[in-house]
Amino acid sequence: MNNYETDILFNIIFPSLGFLIYLEICSVIFNLLPIPPLDGYGIIRPWLSDRINEKLNKYSNYSYYFIFGLFLFVPEFSSFFFGIIKNICHLFNISYPAVSLGRQLFYQPINKFIAIIIILIVAYLLRLNENTWYKKGNSLARQQKDEQALVAYGKAIQIKLNYADAWLKKGHSLNRLQRYPEAVNSYQEVIKIDPNNNEAWLYLGHIYFNAKNYEQAINAYQKNIDLEPDNYNAWYYIASCYSLQQKSQEAIIALQQAISLNPQQAIESAKKDADFAFLQSDQSFQNLVNE
Repeated sequence: MNNYETDILFNIIFPSLGFLIYLEICSVIFNLLPIPPLDGYGIIRPWLSDRINEKLNKYSNYSYYFIFGLFLFVPEFSSFFFGIIKNICHLFNISYPAVSLGRQLFYQPINKFIAIIIILIVAYLLRLNENTWYKKGNSLARQQKDEQALVAYGKAIQIKLNYADAWLKKGHSLNRLQRYPEAVNSYQEVIKIDPNNNEAWLYLGHIYFNAKNYEQAINAYQKNIDLEPDNYNAWYYIASCYSLQQKSQEAIIALQQAISLNPQQAIESAKKDADFAFLQSDQSFQNLVNE
């Protein structure tokens, strides 16, 4: 190796690689900050209360402004953060003078311009990925490939933590795979992000109903009805819940509502539905289904 090649290797390539590794370490440590929507918050989220998670999710879109504000206006935070980076570099025998030289090379006008363009392109592609992964998940779900769909929805959620539609479709895939506790968690995430998502409340009710948690099912269906009063399915399932709890009066009232919204289907279903076995001897029920 001649002097020219050695000069390039030690004065350009090694410092540039050192600075690149430094940036990678910065990005990893930055992503581990316990602030939504970063992964550091995702690690601690299961141990936080629903009330705290709900509040944090509301402000997740402004988190980056808060973080950069810390770097700009809180010197102690910046010193602590970059002190950790420096220690990690030292741990991996990365020469800090080489990193500094690599930084100087970066700040040369042409290199800085190229780097900024690359950063903007990557940021744009990441933003596209959020919707791209979601659409891929929908396509896989339509093909009944729910396991693969879950991976795609998970990628979308990683990019945008408060992506309610991705959480909802993830819940549907988990539901079809009979992974009910996970499906409940997904629907609950939807509700934390958007409490007025009537579809999440309806499917949450279905899972509770199938698990024979009738009180929870009724509460979920009632939330759905508050948002969508003309939902025949919610009224019908509420009637089923009350019948299975042997609460005749409440079941009849809910079934009346279902019949008023969809007479033919509600009557035909109720006549054959084993959920209403308890009401078969009830004259009010007979009057409803034999009108």
